[in-house]
Amino acid sequence: MGTIYYGDDTDAIDLPDRLLTHLQAVVITKFRRGESFTLTWAHSPSEDGDRTTVWLQPSMALRFEFDGAVAEPLDPAFLRDLVKAANSPSGVSVGAGAGEASPPSAAGSPSS
Repeated sequence: MGTIYYGDDTDAIDLPDRLLTHLQAVVITKFRRGESFTLTWAHSPSEDGDRTTVWLQPSMALRFEFDGAVAEPLDPAFLRDLVKAANSPSGVSVGAGAGEASPPSAAGSPSS
């Protein structure tokens, strides 16, 4: 399970390394282009609230921490789905617990 830290917030967003690796690639690409998008994640049952949405922009500090020492391989189809979601008005949504992305082009979670 990896972690994203948003800005100077000490609360972490926990995501599986596979998803975090793909999300990092999308974030870096969008930020290099000067583009922003939203990231929404569902909270686990033990957290307050149901979901949170943040606006990711190139001037915002993000830190990605991974559990695994070896980077997960990138799946081109999964990347395309995440990029499509990031380019949509609703942005990227991440489900609770499983940490699966739900791009608008897919009903449910992406294939592995």
